[in-house]
Amino acid sequence: MCPQGPSWCSVTKTLEYSFDDWCIAQVAKKLGKMQDYKLFTIRASAYQTLFDRNTGFIRAKDSTGKWVEPFDPMYTSTDGSKSFYEEGNAWQYTFFVPHDVRGLANAFGNSFKFTKSWMPCSMRPQL
Repeated sequence: MCPQGPSWCSVTKTLEYSFDDWCIAQVAKKLGKMQDYKLFTIRASAYQTLFDRNTGFIRAKDSTGKWVEPFDPMYTSTDGSKSFYEEGNAWQYTFFVPHDVRGLANAFGNSFKFTKSWMPCSMRPQL
């Protein structure tokens, strides 16, 4: 997990690094490097530390592991020192877990809650 503060756009970095680590794990597995495969598979789940069950969003934590407040899932900024997400917001980045959709659905509690959570995204008017 990249904590907000010393690391700008910490949520974006954590999510993208998680996906990158999953990709590395797949290459390691194909090469028969099972120790590397296990290491990077574990690292690929780092996104889970940023999922907030109370809000239903993946969001930033500070270096002590506490949620960064205030939290607005619609907030976006091009100033990385003020934004937890790069060129997006919590509504977009919460669903960027292409390597572990089932794990993300489980974080929501079940697939019904997961599906219900992203429905507002597809029904929102364009900004």
